[in-house]
Amino acid sequence: MDKIKLLIVDDHHILVEGLKNLFDQTDHIQVIGTAASGTACRKALNHELPDVILLDISLPDANGIELCKEIKTVHPQIKIVALSSSMNTPLFSA
Repeated sequence: MDKIKLLIVDDHHILVEGLKNLFDQTDHIQVIGTAASGTACRKALNHELPDVILLDISLPDANGIELCKEIKTVHPQIKIVALSSSMNTPLFSA
């Protein structure tokens, strides 16, 4: 079975390193890169496409929700999991 290729996009270095170390210990997931901004995420997508992106919704140079829409428009096959450290961030409304 092929490993799931993962891109971690978050500007919190300690969180990124913790997630990377966690996923590096699995046999099913390969972290293909990390990015700390929307710009770095876009550049990473020019080099290798991940299967999944862990995407912070609050980046220093981008709104993660808008970046998610942009990525899904260009690369609809990529799965995206939104990350947020805020308990007050509504992602969806009924």
